[in-house]
Amino acid sequence: MFYLLSIITLAFSFLATANVFVEQPLTFGQVVVLDNSTPHTLTVPAYGPVLSSSGLRMIKGGQPGIYTITGLEGPRAISLSVDLPVLSNSAFGSTDRFELTHLDMPDVVYSNEAGEVQLRIGATVQTSGSGTTHYLNETFSFPVVITLSY
Repeated sequence: MFYLLSIITLAFSFLATANVFVEQPLTFGQVVVLDNSTPHTLTVPAYGPVLSSSGLRMIKGGQPGIYTITGLEGPRAISLSVDLPVLSNSAFGSTDRFELTHLDMPDVVYSNEAGEVQLRIGATVQTSGSGTTHYLNETFSFPVVITLSY
């Protein structure tokens, strides 16, 4: 069996000087890849229960990320954008990788008078569907940049 502890690393790009505080990191938990003959998905929604397709078995559930951003102009509408899909990084040489296919987040958020906004972010990943299960027992990460613009 192949165990996976997936986490997502988010970076934020701003047009203004701002600070990001991670209240709760977005994680996919720990799963076993049982079948990789076709792509299988794991979804950690921003709100609601974690969902996985039949080729994956949850060992430990994931959680959505909660991020507080300060130092923005306020009050103001702020657009969020991200370039997807993103392939996972493997520190120990897993030949199969995961693909981050969706971020569950709003397209626009509104900063308050103090120039602060809190984001709750979920995500969906899928297996490679390569027919092999060369996922090592390691942590996979996804380098994701979310751009905030006025």
